[in-house]
Amino acid sequence: MDELPPERVHQVGKFIQAIMIQYPKIRIVASVAFENMGLLPSLGFQVMAMAAWGDLEKVEFVHKWGKLWKKVLLTAEQDPMSGEMHHYLDSWLTVHTIPCTPFEFTLKVWSAFSGDTLGSDGRSAIEAYVRRMTCHQSKSRAALEQLALQMVISMNFALQPQRGDTTPLNPADQVSEMPSDNHDDTFAVKKQRGKIPLPAGDLANTGLFQSHSDMRLRFLSPIITGYLAGHALLTYTGLTQIQEQPAWIGKTLSLFFFSYFGDASSIIQYLLKHDDFLRHEQLNIGRWLMISTKSKPWRTLVMRTLVTALHAEQETSSLAARIIIAIALSGDPGVSVLLRQMLHSDNPILRQLAALACGIYADPKVVDDLSQLLNDKLPPVVRSASLALVAIGDKHALEIVADSLLRGNEFMRRAAAEALANHPSEGYPALEEGSKVDDLRVRYSVVYGLMRVQQPWAIKIIERMQLEEKEWIVRNAAIQAIEEIRS
Repeated sequence: MDELPPERVHQVGKFIQAIMIQYPKIRIVASVAFENMGLLPSLGFQVMAMAAWGDLEKVEFVHKWGKLWKKVLLTAEQDPMSGEMHHYLDSWLTVHTIPCTPFEFTLKVWSAFSGDTLGSDGRSAIEAYVRRMTCHQSKSRAALEQLALQMVISMNFALQPQRGDTTPLNPADQVSEMPSDNHDDTFAVKKQRGKIPLPAGDLANTGLFQSHSDMRLRFLSPIITGYLAGHALLTYTGLTQIQEQPAWIGKTLSLFFFSYFGDASSIIQYLLKHDDFLRHEQLNIGRWLMISTKSKPWRTLVMRTLVTALHAEQETSSLAARIIIAIALSGDPGVSVLLRQMLHSDNPILRQLAALACGIYADPKVVDDLSQLLNDKLPPVVRSASLALVAIGDKHALEIVADSLLRGNEFMRRAAAEALANHPSEGYPALEEGSKVDDLRVRYSVVYGLMRVQQPWAIKIIERMQLEEKEWIVRNAAIQAIEEIRS
C-alpha cells in the first residue's frame, strides 16, 4: 500500500475493512506511506514506524556482504584488495554519516565493493547502481527516465510501456515554425509527446525491473523510480502535473531528487502556498535540504520557514520533532549555533529536541553545552543529552557520560548507562566493568544499560547479577530485566 496513489489506497482500505467484518479475529499487517494511511487508523490499526538500522546492524551487514563477496564473486587470486584494504573499506562504510535508508546503504556497500563508488551519500550510491546496471546499454538512460516519469505522472508504478504510454517532451526542445498574425518569421512552441520505448530484453533483465501480471513492469524500488523521474524533469515537462498531485510517495520522491538536479524555487513557493495546518509540505521540503547543494538559492527561505514553524509548534512535540530533525539533517553551518541556543531555551520540549538533534548533527562543539543539560530537572532532557553525547562519541563526550554514570544522581546514572548501550566499542566494556564496581547505584543503573544491549554476553551478566547480587534493589532490577527480555 505504501506505493499506491490515494485513490487506490482508499480502495484497498475498503477491501481490508470488508475482510475484517467477515473475519473479525484476523490479524493484518500492512505497509503504508506516511503521506497517506487511508482508512487503516480508523479501522483500529496501530501505527508503528520502521526501525532504522543502527551501527551494529550496519557493521554486521557489511561483514556478511564482504564474506559473500569473496566466496561467491571473487576467488583469492582475483580479489584486488588485501585484508588491510577490506578493513579500511569496512571502516569507511560504517563511519557515522548522515542517515540513509537500508536500501541506500545496500547500494552504497555494493558500489564500494565494486569499486565504482561516486560518493558517500545515498544519491551517489543510487547513481552508481543505475550506471552499473546499464553499463552495456549506452542509450538506455533516456528511456528509463521517460518510463519513470510517466509512472509518476500517471500515479501508477506498474505500466505497460509496449501499449503506447507517452510522456510529454520539453517544449523548449520541440520548436516548430508557425506563421504569426503579422506574417513575421517567428517560432512558436508546439508541445509534443513522445512514445516511451519498451526496455530492451537485456535491460529488462538487469535487475532494475520487476515484472507483474498483464505484462506490467515496475522498477525494483520506488526510490529508483523517483530518482530517474526527478532527473527526467530537467528534460521533459510534467513538473506542474506532479506538484498538483495529492500526497503520495511518487510525488514525494521525484520532487525530492529534482531538488538536487534542478531549481526547485517555483515548486517550493507553490507547495508552501498550499500547505495544510500539519505543515506536510514544509516537512517534505525540509528533507530536500539534506540532498541539495549549499548553493541552491531556496535553502535560506526553507531554513527560515522551518525555524519559524519550530517556534510556532514548540508545544506540539511530535510536529516540532520532525521540524528540528529536518533542520539538523540540512548540514548547514549555522545549524550548530541554532541548536546551541535552543539547548538553553526555557521550553523543556525544545531543550529535549535540541539535544537529540545535536546527536544527529554530531558537532563536537556542542559537547560542553550538552554536559550542562545533564543537570536538568527533567529526566527526558537528561536522557536526550546523554544519548546525544554518546552519538557524538569523541573522547571528551564519552568521558562526560562515564563520569555521569559514576558520580551523577539517579536520573543521570540511568540515562548514562542506557546511552552507553549505543556505543559498542566504548560503551559495552564500560557497562561490563560497571556491573562489578562497589557502588550499588552504578550496578543498579548498569542493569538498564545491559537490558538495552540484549546480546548474549549482556544477558549473561544480568543473569549473574540476578543470582549473585547481594543488594536486593539491584537483584530486583536484574530479575525485572530478564523478565522483560524474555517476554
